[in-house]
Amino acid sequence: MKILINGICGHMGREVLALCESGYRGAECVGGVDPFASGEESFPVSKSFSELGDTAIDCIVDFSHHSVTPALLDFSIANNLPLVLATTGHDEAELEIIKAATQKIPLFHSANMSLGIALLVELAKTTAKAFPDADIEIVEKHHNRKLDAPSGTALLLANAIKEVREDAELV
Repeated sequence: MKILINGICGHMGREVLALCESGYRGAECVGGVDPFASGEESFPVSKSFSELGDTAIDCIVDFSHHSVTPALLDFSIANNLPLVLATTGHDEAELEIIKAATQKIPLFHSANMSLGIALLVELAKTTAKAFPDADIEIVEKHHNRKLDAPSGTALLLANAIKEVREDAELV
């Protein structure tokens, strides 16, 4: 599968690139988009979607910044490309255009791609449902590169708890 990585110069973009370079499940990185590209990368990278040209792409994996989401969705829809959207920090307007895009392209969106967090979400829902009178507080601590607070993961957990506890409030 030929993958374009949006946010390829960031930490997670480079992790996805490393997986592709290792041949993981036949994934091949055909390039990336990142406005912070230096031009000295050892892989093809454009600063914007308009610079891509006719690159053959099967799927886009996005670990960038939420402000890029409208342009990313426009490009994905215009080229009928499936999208894995792993960026967090979206505002309500961005979440609405993401939701609308799911009617036009295959789109997988999660605030956290970790299998451990998927399990934690299910455990939080089960626990919140089992203890309906318990107070629930989410406390988080992150590395110094974390850009959004509360994190997408904390919001993912809070929204999961709200699914089973209508009285839950985000504070």
